[in-house]
Amino acid sequence: MTGPELTREDFDPADWEELIEAVHPVISAMADITHHRTADGEWHPCAESGNTPELIAEIRALLAQLEAPIKDARTQLARAQRAARLRAVRRAKGGGAG
Repeated sequence: MTGPELTREDFDPADWEELIEAVHPVISAMADITHHRTADGEWHPCAESGNTPELIAEIRALLAQLEAPIKDARTQLARAQRAARLRAVRRAKGGGAG
């Protein structure tokens, strides 16, 4: 979608907090995975070495842990950007940001 470039003024002040809250579950899930699944900065799978099906199941579980929070954050991001685009179009037409 083309249109005016979004500026700070096109976003509602509440968007900042809503976006922080939207991404928090993603960061939280990542921190949980990092805390419980890594050592010395490297991932150490629980699957027995050579057991590829078990490793695949473990990887799928890790990705699933991130999937819903990422989807929700993307939805909130799109919502904030959509509203900001409408404000930007109004601003470009001379109708102000609000």
